[in-house]
Parts: sequence; structure tokens; C-alpha cells
Amino acid sequence: GGVTQQGRLQLAGGTLDLAGRDLVNEGVIAGFGSLRGTELVNQRQMLFSGGASQLQANLDQQAGAQLIGSGGAVASFHGTVRARAGSELRVSEGSGAVFFGAVSQENGAAFTGSGTLWFEGGLSVGNSPGDGGVGGDAVFGAHNLYRAEIGGLLPGSGHDRFSATGRLQLGGDLQLSWWGGFSPQAGQRFDLFDWGSSSGRFSHIDYAAAPLAEGLRWDASQLYVDGSLAVAAVPEPGTWLLMAGG
Repeated sequence: GGVTQQGRLQLAGGTLDLAGRDLVNEGVIAGFGSLRGTELVNQRQMLFSGGASQLQANLDQQAGAQLIGSGGAVASFHGTVRARAGSELRVSEGSGAVFFGAVSQENGAAFTGSGTLWFEGGLSVGNSPGDGGVGGDAVFGAHNLYRAEIGGLLPGSGHDRFSATGRLQLGGDLQLSWWGGFSPQAGQRFDLFDWGSSSGRFSHIDYAAAPLAEGLRWDASQLYVDGSLAVAAVPEPGTWLLMAGG
């Protein structure tokens, strides 16, 4: 069973344990503290401030819903997070959000504010290829898995793109996959990441779901320069000999 909350639920540092039930928020949840349940469906507002908060449930951010962290708040999300089109997740300056479960930022879901978002459990953007990102800083943790779908040349529609207005710190794994039967050619480039500034590197890039035809290879030489990956032709054996001899 589930519980529907239609008024104002004020947290003051304690724990609200729903004993494994779902919670549908049709009102306002405010303050700081812990929420434990199976799934929290946010249809209106969740306002975190004043301290640390823990959400130990899967979160479904519906269209029109707001989740705001401000006033030095740090909110930790231990389940999956689905941010639907028309929802807003705002982390204001000096505040933070930590995601330990997989996050899905669908097209039209806004992650606003100039605070910091830490992704520790997985991130994907769009509904198939799409445009995602944050208004402040984003950190991909050491165990994060960023999934990027590639189905064309246009960033945000042909292939996934993630943008950080502030700093983007890369880490964890990058996993590529083809979408819609796309077949790349030599010389094509895919703009996967944009940033104000960047640091860090992926510990591993998984190309298994994005195989290339014979004679082609992945070129990651610009990934940490401008956020792009390219497909290049494998040099002919004679070219290698000339390069070695030169």
C-alpha cells in the first residue's frame, strides 16, 4: 500500500519511516531529515534546507514537480532517481545533492542552480539520445557509470550530450552504445560533454556496445580537451612503416 501526503510535511532532523510503503507527495515536504520507504512520487514540492537529508527510497519526479536544496543543504539519494520532462531539481549555491543510485534525466527535466551534484551510481540523459546537464558543478564519482547513446551527429538529438555550466569532474566508467541502427563513418565526431571547466578522467571506456566496422577505430584524443569522441580510419600497414621510418 501507499500513503498520499497533501498538506505540509515538516522535517526537523528526525526520520520518517514508511515501513516499506510508497509515498505520493501532492503537497510540500520541507526541512531536513530522513525519509525511508520504497518509492516516493513527487508531484509538487520538496524543499530541503538547514542540514543533511537522506532519501532512502526510489524517487519519481513528475512533470511540474520541484525539488530544491538551498541554505547549505546536502541531500543524499540512496535509490534510483527518475526526473521526468517538466520537473525541476534545483541545487542552489553552497548546497549539494549526492546520488548513490542510478539517475535518469529525461529530455525537458531541468537540473538548475549553481550548487554541486555528485553522481556515484549511474547517469543517463534523454529518452534515447537527449540533452542533459546541470546549472552548476557535476562530479562523476569513481563508481559512476555514464551511459551515452549514439544514433547520429547532432548533439542532444542524434547522440547524448551532458553539459555542466560550471565544473565537470569526470570519473568512473563511460559506456557507449549505438542507437537506431546508426553506422558511423571515418571522420565523424560526437560532442558528448560540454563544460565551463573540467578535470579528471574516466577510469574505463566501454566500447563493447558500439563496435566499429573493419578499418575504423575510436579516437579519444580530444575527449578531455573538448568532450568529444571521433571515429577514425585505421592507417594502412604501409603508413605505419613510413611513420616508423620517418
